[in-house]
Amino acid sequence: FYDLKSKRGDEEVKASFAANLLDVDESTVTVRPELMVDGKPAGKVQGFQVGVRREVWIYLLIAVLLIAVIEWATYHRRVTV
Repeated sequence: FYDLKSKRGDEEVKASFAANLLDVDESTVTVRPELMVDGKPAGKVQGFQVGVRREVWIYLLIAVLLIAVIEWATYHRRVTV
């Protein structure tokens, strides 16, 4: 692991990171001038809109928890189907 120290105002910030020293391409941790994706330069993001994200998984999680509570309640009341 390598330690990177920098200053943010009067505060010293320390970050640790790992680098693969066996492969030159993987161990190069400097900032690249251009982002390459699949051997081609990456373009700008198109159609990005700021807004509220609607996560579906949270509603699924609530439904599963509700079903689990109903199942637990019916089990403890000895209600059978």
